[in-house]
Amino acid sequence: MLTVGNLKIQMKQSIVFFIVLFCTMSMRIEYSVKPSCGDFLERIHKKPKHLEFIECKKEKDSQISVLQARYQVKGTFASSVEKYLIHAFGMQPLRHICCIWETVPNEEGSRYGSFKGGEFHYSIDMGADGAFGERKDWSKIDWFYVTVELPLNTP
Repeated sequence: MLTVGNLKIQMKQSIVFFIVLFCTMSMRIEYSVKPSCGDFLERIHKKPKHLEFIECKKEKDSQISVLQARYQVKGTFASSVEKYLIHAFGMQPLRHICCIWETVPNEEGSRYGSFKGGEFHYSIDMGADGAFGERKDWSKIDWFYVTVELPLNTP
């Protein structure tokens, strides 16, 4: 038999159930939205051969905070890593400008490669000091550096 007292208890139980459900969902969302630093390319199983992970740390890029993973590759293998990054992530080819090797914007203004890992959007870039201005001399350059950035907020 349904009484006013039983009805109040059922309503309270329903309210408690929905509060617990909401808190659980909020905790899950909170947990899944917080990215962590690390070897981003290894996590998505797209790290090219010869590319060595150096470190990952939180940085300030312009006005926003980013997680920045840094990698290095010997000049001997830089061409194969560059080709992989162009093919896999849409990065623009390196060009020698003044005294460095860097990507330059294409006709659409895009210079960095990008990829989505889970719910996060990453950018990828490559460069080196340019003591040698010809591609045929890349093996004489000790290290090329690759940077993968994950913005933590929007500008």
